[in-house]
Amino acid sequence: MELNENIMQLIIRSLNREASAEEHAELEAWINESAANRQEYEVYRKLWEDSATMIADYDFDTTAAWNEVQKKIQHTPAEVISIRRGTLYSFRKMAVAAAILIFILAGAYYIFFSGPTSEWETMAANDSNKRIALPDGSIVLLRKGSSLSYANDYGNKDRRIRLAGEGYFQVEPNPQKPFRISTSHALVEVLGTSFLVRSDETSDQVVVNTGRVKFAELNDTSVNVILTKGQKAALTHSKFARDTVLNNNYLAWESETLTFHNTPLRQAVEDISSYYQVPIQLTDEVAQKADSITLKAEFRKQTIDQVMDEIQLMTGLKITKENGNFTISE
Repeated sequence: MELNENIMQLIIRSLNREASAEEHAELEAWINESAANRQEYEVYRKLWEDSATMIADYDFDTTAAWNEVQKKIQHTPAEVISIRRGTLYSFRKMAVAAAILIFILAGAYYIFFSGPTSEWETMAANDSNKRIALPDGSIVLLRKGSSLSYANDYGNKDRRIRLAGEGYFQVEPNPQKPFRISTSHALVEVLGTSFLVRSDETSDQVVVNTGRVKFAELNDTSVNVILTKGQKAALTHSKFARDTVLNNNYLAWESETLTFHNTPLRQAVEDISSYYQVPIQLTDEVAQKADSITLKAEFRKQTIDQVMDEIQLMTGLKITKENGNFTISE
């Protein structure tokens, strides 16, 4: 399958956070035209995010590195390829070209720093939650289905972590060696604190229990928020939404208990959805008064169906289930 130049530019502008609302709508329409279009887009998005993560993992000065590369290639003959404007490019050829560009950047990094690259140790919580002790004594509670990686030189000059999924971090203080976590969309930096990081395909969330955390967008760290004890924030499509932590249900997957003390329905639904990893929707009518409806209850090791039945009895609202998804209506 081939992409025309317009679609290629839309994808690039969207991934680079430069697309207008109209361009986003045009790209979304193209993606939804067919499964093949969506698959092509996802391949390119994954390649883009992987390259961003790689560059974020190293404090990479691209300008200085490029100057060094230019010195190396000034006296090296190069083949010049003319490209006719309007030519249709195969998506896979563009992906290969992008991969080559990433390879060149990695090589430039090696030339500039003249040092060995780091290897990474990966740990996964496949069948159950997992407690991980990092080399510096920091502790990570990794949620089932999640994984993390840390560099083999972890602690030498900094402390770098890659996270996929969800984990609760208790970081040993060390002002000289920052603790950094990168996900698909965000970069989290702390000196010594305890906090939760949750990452999925569409958004990232940080909840701070103690200390101070810097929560930034991966591709542009100038877009960030500073969170302190009792605060949380979510990053979705380059926008932050900050709020106050009302309870400890963000760690219910570890305690296996959900507790609500006159908790607004909107927050309770968010906590239940996160714990059971099941979508729960509010109709417009319920959403308008979801902050004034409160719950007082405790659920421990109950099924999602049992929990939703009890909420239905407590609130008098109607809860329906279809294809594993729940909807709350009047």
